[in-house]
Amino acid sequence: MEFLHMSDNRDSNSPAQARTFQDFSSPFTFNKAAFAVMLCTALAACAIPLMPAEHGVQGISKADNQTKLPSAVYYHFLAAQACMGQQNWDCALREFETALAYDNSSSYLHLQVAQMYIFRGDMEKAAAWAERVAQIDPASTEAHYLLGRIYASQNRLDDAMKQYETIVSLNPPDEEAYFTLAMLQQQQKRHDDASAILKKLLKVNPRSETAWFYLGNIHMEMGKIRKASRCYLKALDIEPAFEPAYVNLALLYESLGDIKKATATLEKIIELNPDNYRARDKLAFLYLKQDRLKESLDHYIYIRDANPQFTEELSTKIGLIYYDLEQWNDAERAFAAAAEKNPRNDRVQYYHGITLARIDRKYEARLAFYAVPADSKFYTQSRVQLGYILDEADEREQARQVIREALAARKEDTDLYHFLATLFEKDLRFEEAIVVVKEGLAVKPDDEELLFYMGVLYDKARRFDESVQVMQDVLRLNKNHAEALNFIGYSWADRDMNLDESEKLIKKALKLKPDDGYIIDSLGWVYFKKGLIDDAISALKKAVLLAPKDATIAEHLGDAYLKNNEKDLARQMYEKARELDPAKEQLKAKINGVSVK
Repeated sequence: MEFLHMSDNRDSNSPAQARTFQDFSSPFTFNKAAFAVMLCTALAACAIPLMPAEHGVQGISKADNQTKLPSAVYYHFLAAQACMGQQNWDCALREFETALAYDNSSSYLHLQVAQMYIFRGDMEKAAAWAERVAQIDPASTEAHYLLGRIYASQNRLDDAMKQYETIVSLNPPDEEAYFTLAMLQQQQKRHDDASAILKKLLKVNPRSETAWFYLGNIHMEMGKIRKASRCYLKALDIEPAFEPAYVNLALLYESLGDIKKATATLEKIIELNPDNYRARDKLAFLYLKQDRLKESLDHYIYIRDANPQFTEELSTKIGLIYYDLEQWNDAERAFAAAAEKNPRNDRVQYYHGITLARIDRKYEARLAFYAVPADSKFYTQSRVQLGYILDEADEREQARQVIREALAARKEDTDLYHFLATLFEKDLRFEEAIVVVKEGLAVKPDDEELLFYMGVLYDKARRFDESVQVMQDVLRLNKNHAEALNFIGYSWADRDMNLDESEKLIKKALKLKPDDGYIIDSLGWVYFKKGLIDDAISALKKAVLLAPKDATIAEHLGDAYLKNNEKDLARQMYEKARELDPAKEQLKAKINGVSVK
């Protein structure tokens, strides 16, 4: 469990201000990169202002109270400010350096020159100018802050820490120096030193809620859970509206498995700040873990309505809760909203299809299931759900075709084999069901559910002794020689023999070599011989792409197109095949035999 390390964000203008949450779309945990963000936030606060308010224009030089400076100093100072307003750092640098020619004792002007070098990215020169100020005026906390910032950016952390130690000694009530020093020490895993510096601050100001908060974080990183809890509670005792302490306390409770306390703490955050969306998101999640679905739903809806940029993610969560509540119309509307934002969201496509089917919008459900891509983890179940819809509509052959198409993409998924077999079983076509289960067992022979179902089917077919025997045959046929498998399968297919066994052998070969165009051609030819023309065309088109110089594959695709009565496409493939192999006389006859109107 990781915890917030940011400063209190109640005052947006505070130098120590930082965000409680990093990114709404990320998990509700503090990112490890947050320390760097926090450090940059703290260090950026050390930048020297254009002109200290307490100085006024008369405060440029220490000697200004006694000596009237030349007007040229003011002229160049104001010119530098104008250049800075345009972010022209070179121009501003020239003007500040010119002003220094008239008043070289001004620490403020020296620091401004250092700042210009920072803007230009020249940290070495920036450090040199800031170091001059520290020498001229060792009590200048502004110089030490700037040096600490520069050294930290150069990864000179020890030097940076010395600067903050100096600030602490010069100005003990300066809390920002303590915090930055502790953070640098914590970054180096010097937890004891960081803890000591915060305890030193607490002696100066025992009612610093931020110090107690940071001290709690250090204890958490050291695994001192009880001490961390006491620190967070102390911070809240001092400042009851200190959100970051509540957040880390909630995460602490969750890490201990105390979901009720974590929930109550998050509820307190929402009471303080209803628009703390990350806290709401975490609270909604904890409600889900407690099966408090409606309360979770209320928070997700609140977040979504206030953050339309997260409609897809949140509408999906909302839809899933409505799904669990069996509020199908509400679920459908939520999934439709998510799909509108991202039509390619496969999870949404799948669950949208289910809810559409539940409210008897079956045609739209079909479209949703068809839209789930083959590389999706929801692909198998989407095709099964589509098969159910088709089966219920007495379109069982179409259902079998859909599952066959799914098996072409997911040969290893035994759920598909099982479901396809049940579609044959419903028509009392037990032999075909057995063939399907054989295919599944060839892919996953140790699937207990499928093995059992095979026994059931053999029993219904009154072939009691064949279950074990066929399984042994499948195991013996489970070879890794793709070319041999392909040869046997293709030879049988070409002679219209053992087409089911041919398909099994070729699929095994294709599993071994999924990008082999010749094996894919064999599979297409098996489909062609079995009358599965759509599957044949799909496979043979891929085979032509993988083996574009083979005339036989082109001819096979032409035959499949002709069988599907796509004569123009058939002629194109026959002509391509003849270009590849002009000696094939039968190609000329096939071309002449195709009449295109």
